[in-house]
This record gives sequence, C-alpha cells and structure tokens, in this order.
Amino acid sequence: MLGLTTGDDALQTAQRVRAVAIPQLEKIEGVASVMLVGAPEQQVTIDIDQAKAAQANLADDALAEALDNNGLAVPVGTVASDGHTLDVTVGEKLDSIDDLRALPLETKDGGKPVTLGDIATVELTAKDVSMSARVNGKDAVALIVTPTSSANIVATSQKVRDALDDIQPMIGEDAEFSVIFDQAPYITLSIESLTKEGAIGLLMAVVVILLFLLSVRSTLVTAISIPLSLLLAFIGMKVSGYTLNVLTMSALTITIGRVVDDSIVVIENIKRHVEYGGPKRRAIITAVREVASAVTASTIVTLLVYVPVAFVSGMVGQLFKPFALTVVLAMVASLLVSLTIVPVLAYWFVKPSKKAAEQAELSDGNEKESENEGEEKDVASISEAEDTWLHKAYRPALRGTQKHPVLTLVAALLVLVITGALYPLLNINLMSGTSQNFVSLSQSAPAGTDYETLVAHAEVGEKALIDVAGVDTVTTTVGGTAMMGTGASISYFVTVDEGADQEVLADKLEKVLKKNASGDEVASAGMSMLVSSTIDVDIVASDDQTLEEANAALMAKLEQVEGAKSVTSNLQAEQPSVKITVNREAAGNLGLTENAVVGMISSQMFSASIGQITLDNIDTEIYLKLADPVATLDELKNMKVMGMPLSSIATVEEVTVVPTVTTVNGQRTATISVEPSNPDDLGSLSDAVADAVDSVDLPEGAMTTEAGAAEELNDMFTQLGLAMLAAILLIYVTLVWIFKSLGQPLLLLVSIPFALIGSFLALLVTRQPLGIAPMVGLLMLIGIVVTNAVVLIDLINQYRRAGMTMDEAIDLGAQRRVRPIVMTAISTIAAMIPMALGISGQEGFISQPMALTVIGGLFSSTLLTLVLLPVLYRLTQKNWTPPELELARELEK
Repeated sequence: MLGLTTGDDALQTAQRVRAVAIPQLEKIEGVASVMLVGAPEQQVTIDIDQAKAAQANLADDALAEALDNNGLAVPVGTVASDGHTLDVTVGEKLDSIDDLRALPLETKDGGKPVTLGDIATVELTAKDVSMSARVNGKDAVALIVTPTSSANIVATSQKVRDALDDIQPMIGEDAEFSVIFDQAPYITLSIESLTKEGAIGLLMAVVVILLFLLSVRSTLVTAISIPLSLLLAFIGMKVSGYTLNVLTMSALTITIGRVVDDSIVVIENIKRHVEYGGPKRRAIITAVREVASAVTASTIVTLLVYVPVAFVSGMVGQLFKPFALTVVLAMVASLLVSLTIVPVLAYWFVKPSKKAAEQAELSDGNEKESENEGEEKDVASISEAEDTWLHKAYRPALRGTQKHPVLTLVAALLVLVITGALYPLLNINLMSGTSQNFVSLSQSAPAGTDYETLVAHAEVGEKALIDVAGVDTVTTTVGGTAMMGTGASISYFVTVDEGADQEVLADKLEKVLKKNASGDEVASAGMSMLVSSTIDVDIVASDDQTLEEANAALMAKLEQVEGAKSVTSNLQAEQPSVKITVNREAAGNLGLTENAVVGMISSQMFSASIGQITLDNIDTEIYLKLADPVATLDELKNMKVMGMPLSSIATVEEVTVVPTVTTVNGQRTATISVEPSNPDDLGSLSDAVADAVDSVDLPEGAMTTEAGAAEELNDMFTQLGLAMLAAILLIYVTLVWIFKSLGQPLLLLVSIPFALIGSFLALLVTRQPLGIAPMVGLLMLIGIVVTNAVVLIDLINQYRRAGMTMDEAIDLGAQRRVRPIVMTAISTIAAMIPMALGISGQEGFISQPMALTVIGGLFSSTLLTLVLLPVLYRLTQKNWTPPELELARELEK
C-alpha cells in the first residue's frame, strides 16, 4: 500500500495518478492490479446562466437533444483508394471540455444556434466527497498494489519501489510517495531469520552427533545428509512450482533435525559392524541391510502423517499444504541419502579401531566367515553390549521397569491423566501474532454524523497517534465502511518501528486514541491479517424489530462476559431522517401523480446525470448544476410544487430509521463482535460467549450462530483432529503390512498419546497458546514417535527370530537402539532450539510455537519409548512367535 501527498488540487493529483502512475505500475512484472483509494471522482458540471439562456430563446429540451444527437462516431462502410481498403467513419466523439463548450444548441425560433459555452459555464469538478485518505495529517490518495498469485513478492516490491522514482516527477514536483504497508521486508526478514536459526540448528545437531559418535569422520559422513537432503528438497520445490516463502522456509528449518535421523541410524549401525573386525565392505553391506527395512518403514510412516493435510480445506489447508509438501520432499531426500550416499562415504572415511583393523587383516579373504562371525557377535550375550555412559544410565532403568511392568504401566497412565487434567490451563488461539509492524484501529462516530465533523474528529485522533513514540506513519481513511460496520467511521493504519514491542505499543495506541476520539467508540482490528481476532455472534431474525430486540439483549449480556475487552455490533443505530408522505388525493386535484411529485421534489434537491463523456479514457458523468438547491429542512418544507407549497399536497416530518440492514441468504442479520482482552486465549472467551448466548432468552423468530474466530477455532480443531485420526489409521495399516501383525502396530501407536505430555507442558511453561502451529506440530510428532518405536521393535523382533528369548531380545535390542534413538531425538531438539528461543529476534508465528511443541513432545515420548514400549512389548507379546520360527516348527513336524 502506497500513500501519495502533493500540494496540488486533489482532483488534478487523482487525474495524474490515473493517467501516469497506475498504467506504469501495472506494467511491472508480478503486479496484478493497482487500485486507487481516497481519490475524488471527477464530473462535468454545467452551470447555465438563465438570463443568457432566455435571451438566446433556447428550446426547452435543447441541451438534452444536443447531447443525444451529437458526439457519435459511426462506421458506415469502406471505400477503395490506391489499392487499399479504407474504413469510413462519420462523426466525431466528444472527448474534451472544449468539445462540450462548442456543442450547438437549437433555439425555439429556428435561428442561428448558440453553443453551450455561450450560455453556460462548463468545467471539470470533483464529486461531493464522502470518503478521503490522509497520511500523517496531510490529504493524500492511497494506491493498493496487488501482486499476481505466482509473483516473487520481494522482487516485485523492489521493482515497484524503483518505479516510484521515475513516476514521482510526472505527478508533481512536490509529490511524495510513502510506503504504508509492504509485505516484502517482513518476508525477507523472516526468511533471513529462519536461515540464521536453521544454520545454528544445523551446527548444534552436528555437535550432538559428534558427542555421541566421538568420531569426526563419522560425524561428517552423517552431517553431509543435511545439506544434501535440503538441496534435493529445493529441487523438488522448483519442479513442483513452490516458492521459497515463510511457510516453506519454516518447513525446511524445522526438518533440519529430522533429515539426519535416518543417516544416524545407518552410520551408527555401520560403525558397530565395522568394529566386529571383518572386511569393511561386507560389514557396511550387512549393517545397511540390517536397518534398511526399519529406516524405510519409519520414513514412510513419517510421510504418511502429511497425506491427510492434502485434504484439509480452508485456511489451514492453504497454509500447510506447501509446508507439508516441503517436509515430505526433505524426508524422501534424507532416506535416499542415508541408504546410498552415506554407506559410500562411510566406506571411504569411517575407520575401524586398531583392534578391529587387526582382526580384519586376519579374516581378510574369507568374507563369508567374517560375516558369520559378525552376526554371532551381534547376537552375543547381553553382558557384551556397549558399555558407554548412556548405556550405563539406561540399563538400570530398562531392567528395573522390566521387573515391574504393571507398575510401570500404571505410573505412565497416571502421568498421562495428570497431563490431561492440565489441558484446561492451556490458552487456545488460532495463530500467534505475525510480528508485522502495524496496528489497525477504528473510530466510530454516532449515526448521522456528517463528513465535515468526521474530518474534524480524524484530525484530532491522528495528531494524537502521530505524537506517540515509536510511530512512523499514520494513514487515515475518513468515511466509507469501517471495521465496526457504520458509515460514520474513521480507520487508522499505524506503521510502527520494527524494533518496538508490538503488543505494548498496540495497547498504548488504542488508549491514546480513546482519549482523543471526541467521544466516539474505538476498537482495535488486531495484529493478525490471516485470521479473525474477535468472537462473533450472528443474529438472524424475521423482521427489523425482532432483530433489534435480540441484538440489544445479547449486547447487554455479552458486555458482562469476563475476558471481553469490547463488544460492538454492526447493526446500525437509528438515525434522524425526513419522511415525505404524498397526499394522493390532493396531488390528484392538481393533476399530479405520486411519481410526478417525487420527480419535482428531487429535481430541486440534487442534480441528476444528463449524460456521459469520456475524458482521458475515464467515463465521466455530466451534471446540470441547480441554481438554488434545497439544502435545509425549512427550505424543504417551504418548497413550491406547481406554484403550491409542498405542505398542501404532502406531509413533511422528522423520523428515525435504520439506514441499512444486512441480509444473509435473504434473512435480516446482525453481527456482534467480542474483542478479547487477552488475544492469546480465544478459546476461553469463545466458551464464555457461547454460555452467555445460551443463557439469553431471545425473542421469537430470532436465532444465533457462531462466527469469526469461534467458528474458525472449531473448524481448525475439527480439520486437524480428523487429519490426525486419518494419519494414525494410515500408519496403522502400513505397520500391519510391515510387521505382518495386527497387535504389534497397536503397541507403536500407544506411544502417541504420551507425546502430548511434553508438548502440553512446553506450551504451558512458555505460555504459548494451542493453535494451528502447535496442532501441526502434534501432527509431526505422530510420525516422529512412531519412527523411534519402529526402529526399536524391529530390532527386538530380529533378535527373537535369531532364537533369543524375550528377555534377551528386549534387553539387548533396547540397549542397541538407545543410542540412535537418543541421538536422533537430541539432534532434532538441538536443531529446533534456535527457533524455539527465537534467537534471531523474530518470533515466527508458525516456526516458534511448532518448534516448542515438537521439542516438548520429543522429550517425553523418547523417554517413554525407551521405557514404556519394552514394557508393553513384554506384557502383550509373550505368546508371539516369529513367522520364521513357526514355519520351521511346522517343517519339523
């Protein structure tokens, strides 16, 4: 949005903008349209000198006939000339004020015609102003530049800014453009911040991997999967037609810790097999083969989570479809890298220990024997499991819970129940503030307030706002339809310093405006332009009186609701009006119909359009100026009709009426908007509003429906709730196919609810509301939690197939998988910490709450996966026999 101020006449400025600025801006690549706001509209006004007209003896309809019969350019055919065909057009269009002045008018006596300019003043004037714009107290016009759907907003914005330098001199020497609102800097800053946080997160993830593997070579081989996966994701985005924006960049940043997971599992297994001392090539192939199915299955499970997002409708779907696709591309790339590039790099860079290298030399040339020896070591006794600090810490917890499985399960369920009890303490919102540096305010004057009074009120309000520290620009729109639904309104769009505390400054600006609003009502439009910021109640009634009664009853009740900052209604209040009732009988005695009386009255009050002319490609109406228009109520009552006072044939009385009534599907509708005192807790206010509405005894014929943020909240929870259920169902079906079992996949899904424990606690501690971003974070957690569970259960099953008892398989399998599971969890958490903390200074409206949700859920789910899942396995899989063993037993029989 651009503001333009000049010292010239407003009409001349508007003409130059239409003729120069708009065509130049619309030529720019990426610009879809340019709309002019607050500019006066032009009209041609003809002021006839009655004395000159009488002297010229003009015919009564001379002007109307002249406009109807002149100014036509009509094609009548073609002629040939020198081998060419020429179109023949008769007549010439009227396209200038001079053409109008030269228009000939017929006289009654048929004498020499006179021109319109001889008997009238013809000039281009501005229509009566009912809406205007101001920038920092100066009269201005606003230009709204809308980009195309596929435009690069940052590049388009820069092109528009560059074009302004060339356009400005053509508008006027003192013309000054000011950028009121621009998405590009916010997008650029957000992407830069996410890039910075992503880079720091990548570094932290690499450090975590190094601390666990204690090998620079292995760490580098693993870390290479991050940039390679992101590079392949960029290529996929390019092919899919998705651009790099805040959403897709958030997706890439938040997956930095996830794309390394597969590679961690692969490299950790390779490193372990290389230490067995066999030939490296065979060790790597065996290690990759051992985890390939689990890694592939876990990645597929992760991807399935995002499939339902493709079918989510509304704003949630529009926001997160590109987010989901970006994550899917990155995860597919990470799987390919982990199973192809990582093993190759491991062959070249991962070195065995000195002892393992000596054993490899002894067994060199007998790969089959080495392979068997490695497998025997892998299924060796539990006492030979790794003895790192992590295993020493985990082993007592694992064996202790295995001895008391029922007690462990009861304790876990108790923790889950307690966490569920904390749910009411969570704030519920649609979306956190987008950190954009603007505040929107609305000032509503009493119904019937004239335009001049509104301008006076606006001057007071905008001066007070400009004086507030931290304010850059105040753009004011006077008149029109404002946020509060009345025509007598003023809208303020305040641009503030980027470094200012947006919420604090917004509250301060609202308080300042209320003190300087000349008694008018003031409301805030909220900080988010993506979602509703108020709880709305739509009232539908059969007639105006019922609608007003229901509106008044609900307003009175809702004003008492705790947590409501303000309550407003778009039902316009009654305003004074004048009603003229024609006495048909009295008019008939004068030979007049009711319609004839209406026409006579209107002809003395306002000018009707008598024609149209095109000036500089602008269709312009032509109006005949009234000599003495009726302007006051007394003049109206004393108006003469056919030489008789108006009061002799009509009754003139002052009444109050509702100027307009909003209808939805043909029914009279009013909307009451409740602004929350705490924007981060729309959920509580929504419930309170619903209870208040239910407690009101509405008049017969009136009913209410929820709208605004309340409707969007319900829609969001419904849509994402169904997406989660669909994702869980898809995952279960896939796991049944992978594990060839109906029971074991249920074990993996049990881990999902326990991820909520950490997520809820993280949101409570950080005072983040549960909204769209955390809900999508919970959706991500479903895939992450199940992924870790798949890796663990798959190895336990492998050991049982190899002939181990359940005790041995659980003990060794859990200890073998504790390091990759903890590594993947901590590396993911480490990669997300910069986003969660907002260390770049920009608290992302999507990335930060989502990162906090995933971090909290990962923390709790990882602990419970390592402890609770083996317990559940023991309790439910006592009678499970691997299919291979069942087949072997059948063959033995």
